[in-house]
Amino acid sequence: PGFRIFPFYRGKEITLLSLGQKISDLLYINDRAYDDIKANGVPKENDILITAVGTIGSVWLIDHNAPFYFKDGNIIWLSSINADIALPKYLKYLLTSFAFQRKIDEISIGSNQKALTIDALKKQEIDVPALNIQQHIVDILGTLDDKIENLEEINSKLQNYCIAKYRLLFSDVERIPLSNIAVITMGQSPAGNTLNEKDGVIFYQGRTDFGFRYPTVRLFTTDPKRMANTGDILLSVRAPVGDVNIAAEDCCIGRGIAAISSEYNSFVYYSILNQKSDFDIYNNSGTIFGSINRDALSAFKIPAANIALIEKFESVASEMDKIIHNNTLEIYKLRALKQVYLHKFFG
Repeated sequence: PGFRIFPFYRGKEITLLSLGQKISDLLYINDRAYDDIKANGVPKENDILITAVGTIGSVWLIDHNAPFYFKDGNIIWLSSINADIALPKYLKYLLTSFAFQRKIDEISIGSNQKALTIDALKKQEIDVPALNIQQHIVDILGTLDDKIENLEEINSKLQNYCIAKYRLLFSDVERIPLSNIAVITMGQSPAGNTLNEKDGVIFYQGRTDFGFRYPTVRLFTTDPKRMANTGDILLSVRAPVGDVNIAAEDCCIGRGIAAISSEYNSFVYYSILNQKSDFDIYNNSGTIFGSINRDALSAFKIPAANIALIEKFESVASEMDKIIHNNTLEIYKLRALKQVYLHKFFG
């Protein structure tokens, strides 16, 4: 009989889980290591994990009792939460509020790499109203989260439908270079002193900001170099190579991204998404940081189907993509409303 393995989460995975995103490259520990850890206690449902090194302040309320462990030197574990005093979901929302995240930033130590210590976190005072008030807050914010999750699930199903349709139509056809059907623009980063959080043109340096379909806006530049147009495909060209998003608006792209534009954007998008594993050669090339250059990307092979078949797929997929786009805009509105309520409840 073989040995069992259990998921092992680092800060990166906790951040993804806190955002409700899937983990693509999961790490594991074997049953012997897990049993040794288990003797001293393991996380359970309604415990909270907080990233404490690197990306600080990601908060994941554990929603299951399936066994796993985490890199305990980088993550703070809130266990045995007394629900007669503070509801775990209320604590999650409080910890993710702007006011508390700002407090976390203030109490973190270090210059090159900040860290949040248990001692510093323990000293923080929090507002704990009556349980009925906590539940009222949880109900309001939870309803918004449920709506967001429902729309994200619809988007995922629509995308999976398009992928299945794509594979049905294009699995056994010859291939042609990507540049035969698309225009490729390699990114170029503007000067660092032009970057800020509100003025100028939206800027994406790399795949750090990528989401399910559209990237999250964090930075702007007052001196854009290379631009992507609304609807262009955004491809990560530096490790990890092959992640893909779509530009929700005109934006400046840094050296970690290429913009791809085509008359058949949905076809090209699903071609790249379906062949993501073909980029692995660039991630496993033996260099410290994988990358793909313009020539290699131009030569990247996609199905050479006849135009009639491409247009048949495009007519279906583009309509699905419009629904995904509209759902995403609604998700943005719901997230913004959630932030309003978080500010109202927690400052």
